[in-house]
Amino acid sequence: MYNFVQLNRIYNFNITKAGFLKAEASGNIPKAERNNENIRGWSIDQLPEIGEKFGFLSELSSITKPVVISLIASKGGCLKTSIAFNLARIISMNTTKKTIVVGLDYQCDISNLLSHGELFNENLDENFNPEMLDQPVPLSLYDFFTDKNVKLDDLIQATDLPNLQYITESPQLNMLSEILSTKTKREHVLKTQVINELRKHYDFIIMDLSPSWSTLTTNAIVASDI
Repeated sequence: MYNFVQLNRIYNFNITKAGFLKAEASGNIPKAERNNENIRGWSIDQLPEIGEKFGFLSELSSITKPVVISLIASKGGCLKTSIAFNLARIISMNTTKKTIVVGLDYQCDISNLLSHGELFNENLDENFNPEMLDQPVPLSLYDFFTDKNVKLDDLIQATDLPNLQYITESPQLNMLSEILSTKTKREHVLKTQVINELRKHYDFIIMDLSPSWSTLTTNAIVASDI
């Protein structure tokens, strides 16, 4: 639960508390809820609506066509994944637009961030259990392109924000470029089979690439607006 002071730290409101509560009373933003201790506040599910009304990216709500953004760098360790993660969350907290992050790095960093480290047992060294080694590797676009029974919807995961989702990564993505290189019109495969489908359901599509240049990188550039 977030009170007005906490929300103001997130959004830096250009409105007083009295004005904010007036907007709540008039229905311009969601009604506050009460937790088990009877304290009023707003849940994380309500943040996109509040951000769209009073956030610092409210102009994004006027965008009518899907936007595809790729984060690409040939050098590792230059905050590419951090930018992708923060960009996705900032958009999702300041608009009600639907955003999806497409993880295309076999190191799986963006999936770890968006799942808060739960997807790949980020703290494996601290909490090692031999049973962890038997856990299945999450499905990724590698499985989508190699197994006809895997659908795009099978890869999509939810986050704590209601309008932000992501497509999981896996170490097998390292082999996806070789598969794409054998396809007809190989530079357009990702666009035609994945991104064009996502455009039907999402307003912002953000792709996070690995630092190594490959056919997958070229595919992402061809599929991107930015």
